[in-house]
Amino acid sequence: MRDNKSPAKKEIDFDKIINEMFNSKDKITEVNKQEETKPIDEVTKRWGMNDKLVELFADKIEQEKDLKYKYAVYLIWILIGQLILLNVWFGLKGFAIVQFSDTTFNIFITGGIAEVFLLVRVIVKYLFKDNLSELLKILVKANNNGNNQKQNKLKKENTYRNKEQ
Repeated sequence: MRDNKSPAKKEIDFDKIINEMFNSKDKITEVNKQEETKPIDEVTKRWGMNDKLVELFADKIEQEKDLKYKYAVYLIWILIGQLILLNVWFGLKGFAIVQFSDTTFNIFITGGIAEVFLLVRVIVKYLFKDNLSELLKILVKANNNGNNQKQNKLKKENTYRNKEQ
């Protein structure tokens, strides 16, 4: 009386399904197919991270050096031009070719000399400052700090265990 063509009335072989689920041979072959893994060495990983940080900072320092060189060249040319113009202006006033009141001329020359000093200050302060070394030290210290904390924790645990014994 059973109709085998009807999907609703089809018998399910539970034994077959359970055997497939718990077939140990399949699990063993899957484990054998996996690649061999290596244990993670935390110290090597940290040194690798430190090496990467140093390489990144070396690249950054090189890029910054090139940029600073370009700015230094432009600013020095501006400085040279400004000094030449101030000397020419001073000479024109001395030969009475340019007629200004002495107060206006003094203010102009004083302002020009102040610009020259400020330009030299900018060049020295910003183009010869080393910003990256301190940042690199901070990053390497922060990277290695986790390792130091673990070592300190292990030392405390060991001293605690030794006291108990």
